[in-house]
Amino acid sequence: MKQNLSVGERFGFEYVVPLEKTVPYIFPDLKEDSLYLPEVFATGFLVGLIEAACIRHLEKTVGPQEGSLGIHIDISHEAPTPPGMKVTVEVEISKVQGPKVEWSVLVRDEVDIIAKGRHERFILKWSKFRSRLERKKDKRQISTN
Repeated sequence: MKQNLSVGERFGFEYVVPLEKTVPYIFPDLKEDSLYLPEVFATGFLVGLIEAACIRHLEKTVGPQEGSLGIHIDISHEAPTPPGMKVTVEVEISKVQGPKVEWSVLVRDEVDIIAKGRHERFILKWSKFRSRLERKKDKRQISTN
């Protein structure tokens, strides 16, 4: 890591929800004609946006061969947001334990608080991650033969 992180550090940004980030687009291959899928910001894409905020917050911290992976998310999605509306993501570091970083999260659209909770990421060296991933692929290869 390039620099230390501190509890209380904040980061935020704004994002305009496009139609492609609404519920009908989350798993179009699983869509059934009988399902009502409202065109509102999908929870899965909201989670991705929260992860993106935390990843961006870490940009100044991780070294050139490092990155982070999400290891926990606890978010309540409290209000619908239609496409075209701006959302503001606010994250604040609530805990740092070695390579583990936890943020409290608040997301608002132009009218409501739409989500709140916490997210945790693990900072790691990509070489170690790739090595672990290759071992897993090897184990799968052995079990399918």
